Amino acid sequence: MVFLATVFLSTKSIWAKLIYLDSLSPLNVLVCRAVLSLPFFLIPMIRFDWNSVNKSKVFKYSFFGAILYLSSSIADFIGLLYISASLERAVLFTFPIYVFLLSSDLSRITFSKVVLIVSTVLGLAIMFNPTVDNHLIDTLIGISLVLLSAIFWALFIIYSKRAVSNISPTIFTSTYMCITTVLLLFGFIIDSKNFTTFLTLQTHTMIYLVFLAIFCSIIPSYLMSFGLKRKLMHLLQPLLVQWDQ
Repeated sequence: MVFLATVFLSTKSIWAKLIYLDSLSPLNVLVCRAVLSLPFFLIPMIRFDWNSVNKSKVFKYSFFGAILYLSSSIADFIGLLYISASLERAVLFTFPIYVFLLSSDLSRITFSKVVLIVSTVLGLAIMFNPTVDNHLIDTLIGISLVLLSAIFWALFIIYSKRAVSNISPTIFTSTYMCITTVLLLFGFIIDSKNFTTFLTLQTHTMIYLVFLAIFCSIIPSYLMSFGLKRKLMHLLQPLLVQWDQ
């Protein structure tokens, strides 16, 4: 399930780049994705038997999950303004390394491993962006933001593993996504100039937004939560073996 979620999420940068052609800001894109996805997260919350759980515990886990998820998303979507979709994917999907580093005993983290991580990211920048010499500043900004997104995503995965071991994966996913939507709408309302942007959206952009919501929010969010409950350590085992050598 985690693998399938990763496959779906890998298409996010493509949809985002296509949507950006219609002059939408990262905040606008995130708000649209959240609003379009909202019904699919609200329905499980409405049908859930809230008397069977500790509501404050659910909210606590979901709120911090929403903060980590939103931080990763914002950094990623802003980073896409500066670098290509292929470079974004290459940097973002180094997140298993950070999952290992952040969830392991600090005594196992050596200087050589840290150097290897930095070298990997810099190597990816050179490999996937032939224009790095002409757009060095933009490339560095984009990579830094996406790298930050990957770190937040790693923290989110580690945190989600703990959360879904204490509460239902369905209710955790639904609640943190609803909280994320509320936070995004709050930011959207504050920045009032965003309202006029949606009046001129092209039909194909609306279709891309729907695809972004379905394939990069609804489906992977549930797959990720259910997958983490059962198979996170199994998925990362090959990586852990390699790093222990």
